[in-house]
Amino acid sequence: MMTSEVKAKVAVALGALLSVPVLKGVLAGTIPTATAAVRVALGMVVAYAAVTVVAAVVAGYLPTPVEPPPDGIEDAILVDDPPPADTL
Repeated sequence: MMTSEVKAKVAVALGALLSVPVLKGVLAGTIPTATAAVRVALGMVVAYAAVTVVAAVVAGYLPTPVEPPPDGIEDAILVDDPPPADTL
């Protein structure tokens, strides 16, 4: 299962990757700074939502741990044990 810290790190990396074309446009002067900020913010939100959905789907397909059946060893009595006091 993905922790929220890992999910945030992956979302920021994906959001930064989605923001590369916007940053190129800002540096070229074709996109205003305010518009670029909104696009980057939306890219981060979309990235976080995508990571959350994928993490939920993957967590849904994880196998559930199965407890092994008892084998009776827990109830075994050692031969070296002294007999109970009421049998003497």
